[in-house]
Amino acid sequence: MGRQVEFRVHPDDLEAMETAIRSSADDVVVLAQPTPTPQIVVAATIASQVANTLTTWPEVLVARAADLDSLVVKNVAAQGYFLIDKLRSPVIELGPGVDLHSRKVGKGRMWFATSYFSDDAKVDAALGFTAWGDGLLRWVRRSWARGDDGCYWSPTFAAEQPVSNQPHRRH
Repeated sequence: MGRQVEFRVHPDDLEAMETAIRSSADDVVVLAQPTPTPQIVVAATIASQVANTLTTWPEVLVARAADLDSLVVKNVAAQGYFLIDKLRSPVIELGPGVDLHSRKVGKGRMWFATSYFSDDAKVDAALGFTAWGDGLLRWVRRSWARGDDGCYWSPTFAAEQPVSNQPHRRH
């Protein structure tokens, strides 16, 4: 199980989004992946990680530094790299939905796992992590306008597009 919010972030608003994410807890870090070893690699910024990714619609993981010892890393031997297991690790997946090279904006999302099953037993994420993740989702919903497509639009993007006055709806 997990929780998410979908959004559209304008490239000019990515830095403000990162500032909000980093100020949401003590020592929030951006994680690079894939990595050539099982060692956790911390990236400088969300934008730098997005710009260095070869995929058109990159994905970034953010975590609290205090949770780094709890991350589960898995070997993708056929590809020759390691990935952080997003389901079993206290990380928030951030798919900005923005291509910094072409400045195209697509649908992005912020998602985190609240629980998973291991050996037929449900394992819940730590309450502190869940509270932090819920706070970030709330920040998007409260700070950005809800568009006609159901996504929350960052300020620059919302100013360029017509925005619905539909009531708040939880995703």
